[in-house]
Amino acid sequence: MRIDLFVSPGCPGCPVARRVIERFAHDHASVEVHEWDLSRDPGPAVGRGIFATPTVLLDGARILVGVPSASDLGRHLWRTTS
Repeated sequence: MRIDLFVSPGCPGCPVARRVIERFAHDHASVEVHEWDLSRDPGPAVGRGIFATPTVLLDGARILVGVPSASDLGRHLWRTTS
């Protein structure tokens, strides 16, 4: 499973989102995390309409905007793969 976190400089919610995702990934060994700074490398944001930060892309399918909770991540990741 993969989580892509989109951040930008000066984003007040990005450090919080990063901590939530890092904790979630630590607790779920099958989760791979990639972080993208939209100001330097838009990566997979291109063509997906991702402009706000923090934004989370789960397994390339589900998009969460804002700071997610661990339960949001789990609920959406497990639903994406089933």
